[in-house]
Amino acid sequence: MLAQVISRSPSLLSKVAARKARSLLAAQAIATALDLSVEEVFPDVPAYHPSATAAAESKAARQAELQAKFNSCG
Repeated sequence: MLAQVISRSPSLLSKVAARKARSLLAAQAIATALDLSVEEVFPDVPAYHPSATAAAESKAARQAELQAKFNSCG
């Protein structure tokens, strides 16, 4: 049922729960279903923690900015 709600396969949810695959959406769905935070359910997966997610987004933004500057020079 949870897999249908997030339009993902039950297999993905099982793999995320077993730490054999990574999916932030699936991890958040599992945590929400358990009424816990992602950090509580997956304390061993730093990629799911807000600080890691924000860092990845920040890195992507910096990379896009650098690419735009490089493209405007050429």
